[in-house]
Amino acid sequence: MKASANPGVLKHRGSRAFTIVEVLVSMVVLALLVLAMMSLVDSAMHFWRDNEGRTDACREARAALAVMTRDLRNAVTGPNANLMKFNLQSGAAGTNYGSNVFFLASLPPSAQEAGSKGDVCEIGFFLALDRTAASTNRTLNLYRYFRSSNQTFSNVISGSLFTNIATGATGEELLARNVIGMKFAPVSSSGRDWIPFVPRPEAPLPDMIEITLVAVGHDVGQKLEDFDRWRDTNFPPMRRAVQSFTTRVNVGTAQ
Repeated sequence: MKASANPGVLKHRGSRAFTIVEVLVSMVVLALLVLAMMSLVDSAMHFWRDNEGRTDACREARAALAVMTRDLRNAVTGPNANLMKFNLQSGAAGTNYGSNVFFLASLPPSAQEAGSKGDVCEIGFFLALDRTAASTNRTLNLYRYFRSSNQTFSNVISGSLFTNIATGATGEELLARNVIGMKFAPVSSSGRDWIPFVPRPEAPLPDMIEITLVAVGHDVGQKLEDFDRWRDTNFPPMRRAVQSFTTRVNVGTAQ
């Protein structure tokens, strides 16, 4: 057996280093995989935010409908058409943004402020754009107008029902945000069908009102910075986010 001519040199066969081309290809593949993963995560986050916004809009709209239903069932009805006003413009701030209703309702003292001596209150529901210190853009919201029995009595005496309506932090109660549409439709029953209500001298007020709310999620609402955009149902984010809720309420039938 011959010894190696140069025992200090060890021969290493069967392995080699990566070439620069192979390293670059590996980096490109890894970058593509990372981009794909980031795209999937971003899509999942967008879907989650959109779904969360739709859930919030649904929750607020349903809660608002519950309040509106309760108040309308306590509405004071009778032969006087002035007890309930639809689409009121004069004296109602911001009520030109959609349908609205203002009426007198009978509420117990527990549903009013402390010291209320009666049960007849002024109530209304309307849409208005809001720009408060906590708002970075103009949002279209649903508000509840409320005056306790003491104030209502004074307004009846002075002939100033449903006036001095305001929005903002110190204004009317905010019921639901990002409501892009609201409609109050007085209806009557005709057999199995519902037909538009036609006032008559003996019945100037309807027995039932159909309420429709159209709302979008908070994320979409942040993109609607002016009234024209709020009304643009062809705006792509609007088309995907719009949710509509409808209910019918028997007026003046408190249980």
